[in-house]
Amino acid sequence: LVNDLTTGGTTKALTAEMGKLLQTNKVDKVAGERLINAAEITKLSGLANVTTTTKTILSTVLATQNVAGFVAYINALNPVLVVAANEIVKYTTSDTGRTFELNFRGRSFGVGQPAIVAADVMEVTSFLNKDINLSNYPSTRNDGQLPTNKVLSTDAAGNLKLYTIATSPAPYLNELIPDSYLPSTTGNFILKGAFFTPSMTVSITGQTVNYVTFISDNEVRANVTTGAAEGNFDVILNNGLSATFSGRMLIVLGTVYKPLTGDWTSKSNIDVAEGDYAKILTAGTVASALWTKEIDYTKNWIVSFKYTRSPFIASGENSYLYLTESVGGASKFSFRWITGNLYIYHGASQTLLGVKAFDSAKNIKIKKTGSIVALYINETVFAYTLSDFATVTSNLKIYLALLNTDIKDIRYIETA
Repeated sequence: LVNDLTTGGTTKALTAEMGKLLQTNKVDKVAGERLINAAEITKLSGLANVTTTTKTILSTVLATQNVAGFVAYINALNPVLVVAANEIVKYTTSDTGRTFELNFRGRSFGVGQPAIVAADVMEVTSFLNKDINLSNYPSTRNDGQLPTNKVLSTDAAGNLKLYTIATSPAPYLNELIPDSYLPSTTGNFILKGAFFTPSMTVSITGQTVNYVTFISDNEVRANVTTGAAEGNFDVILNNGLSATFSGRMLIVLGTVYKPLTGDWTSKSNIDVAEGDYAKILTAGTVASALWTKEIDYTKNWIVSFKYTRSPFIASGENSYLYLTESVGGASKFSFRWITGNLYIYHGASQTLLGVKAFDSAKNIKIKKTGSIVALYINETVFAYTLSDFATVTSNLKIYLALLNTDIKDIRYIETA
């Protein structure tokens, strides 16, 4: 703004004509300072009409995805790019979001024109849904140890999140003591395994974990109130990484028996060092053993177990669990997992039943109530009524004959 003395000192916006008069007449010139010249006046007048032109290209036209690649691209343009004096030109790569702005106006670029250098270009990156390049952070840079246990990463939707770094592998549960308990009861449990941490959480499906006490990286103790429902329940441990151990806690109203190493007899080609986990020792040879514990035919009971893959056999299934009469050894029931199905044989006639699409993730439960024996899959899914047990007059035993698969979590439970 200037005072126009020709109109009595009225304040007006500086015009080009007024600027020329000021430059010529040097009106009110301050000592030691110069007034603007004609070229500067022309430049100021042109700023009001500056336009921005954005051109879109693919990143593939750049030899390298940086300023150097863009400089090479501009210097090789043919036909040449003509930029007006009042024009700002930007190039944006549509697939990676990089934006390069030319710092020159009022000239031409390309073949036969003065070459530009990196200093003549300004790069701006659009971050939305585009790759991010941090040129000052190559993989060789090292700023020392991480002061916090945090790292930036993206979630499944591509959102940037701040995560805690896992400081150890996921927890491993080797043993739960006791592994069975009465319903609706509060008690203490010992968990033994590996990679336990002081902040590790313990949860059990269908049960209430009241508190957890960390003992060491191999042991924690938990106070638990069991629910009213019976069955096998999962134990979930989380030390930053979560691990689920299927069916490791048995809640049942009854007395639970599981075999110990010394409870097996008539052993052949079998490893029963873990007691309730019978393993094949040599592939292609039947592994067999008899559990000496007698199943009381006068009581209500449950026999439960799971098939599991043997590390010796990559595929195929063909293993039996028998319930045999304790006197004479005749088979009353037998269960055979083969070719993806569970087959059930019972009685002297070897009557056959079957469960299709059976796999090692499923738990098998044979339940005697009164004179009826029924088969359940995964605790609650009723499969068959196997037999009227009224004619049985002697106790039973569990006999194993394993060819392709191991058997684990073997239990005999006397129920009310």
